[in-house]
Amino acid sequence: MTFDTKLSPYVRNPIIKVEFTDNQNGDFNLNAQWIKNELTQLKRRYDIQQFNFVGHSMKNMSFAFYMKNNGIDNDLPQLKKEVNIAGVYNGVLNINDKVNEISININGKPSRINGGYK
Repeated sequence: MTFDTKLSPYVRNPIIKVEFTDNQNGDFNLNAQWIKNELTQLKRRYDIQQFNFVGHSMKNMSFAFYMKNNGIDNDLPQLKKEVNIAGVYNGVLNINDKVNEISININGKPSRINGGYK
């Protein structure tokens, strides 16, 4: 983990971009641990107590696993708001889903529900 800049103590709501080196990794528990490591360092370095999260694609599922594993840990910064864009909650292309393999019925229910989606 590297930090390429130093936050000013005068910044009220900094925007911090976190990128995974291996952003194709489908191990959501491992990714969740990486998120925990980042938040631990942000708290230690900058006294971050709460945060908002914006995630795209696989990062959404990784963050869901982070919250499942660590969401009630008061020693970590606490989630205030969350925005998910293009989540992969019911499959990841080329990992456990193929193009157009799962369809959605008129009520919005998927034709197949993967274990992680439940």
